[in-house]
Amino acid sequence: MTVDLHPNPIAENYLAELEHAAADLPENCRVELLADVRSHIAVARAEAGTSNASASGDDTAVRTILRQLGSPSEIVAAARADLPASDTEGAGSAKRDILALTLLITGGLLFWLVPVVSWIGWLIGLVLLFRSRRWTTVDKLAGVAGTALAPVALTGTGLFVVMPRALLVFAVITLLAVTIFTTVHLARRIRRS
Repeated sequence: MTVDLHPNPIAENYLAELEHAAADLPENCRVELLADVRSHIAVARAEAGTSNASASGDDTAVRTILRQLGSPSEIVAAARADLPASDTEGAGSAKRDILALTLLITGGLLFWLVPVVSWIGWLIGLVLLFRSRRWTTVDKLAGVAGTALAPVALTGTGLFVVMPRALLVFAVITLLAVTIFTTVHLARRIRRS
């Protein structure tokens, strides 16, 4: 049975707040949650007999319905708690993945400035990279190669001493390009998820 009531601005504002609060939920969950709450409000308004009531009577009934429902943030928190673990880890894992990428890049590129500290950061980033479910095995290997090649090749092997200047410039530019490409590729994966 469909309930056809005139729109109520209080209910519409509430639903807009709910939609905003649910923005980080998976799309199918968010759409279902909004439809369920909208339907609940419509049915409760119909049961309260507000379709023929005055605007102030309808507003009072809607406020009562919304108070019984709870705040949009409470509804979203309850919906989030009902999600499987893999669906709820999105925001937290994105922050961990950004931290992993940051530690890998800064640890790799700053190796020659602060070797011990930067390598510890790089190793922590490496652990976070391999624990992530967002990146494929190829992405993870590219992350290691793209963030470790430049410092290892240029400082760890001493190539910069024996290389002709033109070749050194080419090597530095190439290794930095690989690092930048890898960083952009991994960052896009975070953004898409």
